Order: sequence, then C-alpha cells, then structure tokens
Amino acid sequence: MRSARIALFVLAAFNIPIGSLFLAAVATGVDDAPGVTSGTLLLACGLAALFLAARFRTGGAGIQYGAVALALIIVIYDVIGLVMDSDLPLSTVVFAAPILLGCLGKEGAAWFASERD
Repeated sequence: MRSARIALFVLAAFNIPIGSLFLAAVATGVDDAPGVTSGTLLLACGLAALFLAARFRTGGAGIQYGAVALALIIVIYDVIGLVMDSDLPLSTVVFAAPILLGCLGKEGAAWFASERD
C-alpha cells in the first residue's frame, strides 16, 4: 500500500510540471509544441494523482477505484503513445504498476475494506 501511495506522489511530481510546460509551450506558440491534449491530460492526471495520494490514508472504495482508474488511463495513454511512435513510450507505466498491484492485491483490498476512524 505504501508503494502505491508513493507512486501516486511521484507521478504527480512528474506530470504536473510537465503538463504545465506543455501548455505553456502551446500558449507561447512554439512550433514543436506537443499539443493541448497532451498537456491537459498530463496536468489532469497529475492533479488526480496528488488528490488520490493525499486521501489514500483515509482509504475508502472511492479512493481505491479512483487510483485503479487513473493507473489504467496511464497505461492506455502510454500504449497509444507506443503505437503512435512517441519519444517516451511506456515511461509512466513504471508508476502505474505499483498502483495497480497495491490497490488490487489482497492486502490492498483488505486495507480499503477495513474500518477506520
């Protein structure tokens, strides 16, 4: 569980600045800018990862499902990048794997099902 939370924080630390830089490059009119869609998706995933990591300690099914959904979005985005011949294919799958394993494993299911104050 701890590894999933750390992976969410690290994912947020990478995605928020990179998404902001992508959007700033588009706003300033850089010719080789990655695009608004990539910047917006990275920024949204980073903010979602930060929110989920902050709320991870209190648990709950919504946090578990949100973390799994975010990890699946990351995997799908990276596979599409691999098919489209991206420069960094499968770069963030390294962070999605501990999230999926931590939330869908036996210990993760027990953690989110337990009662807390």
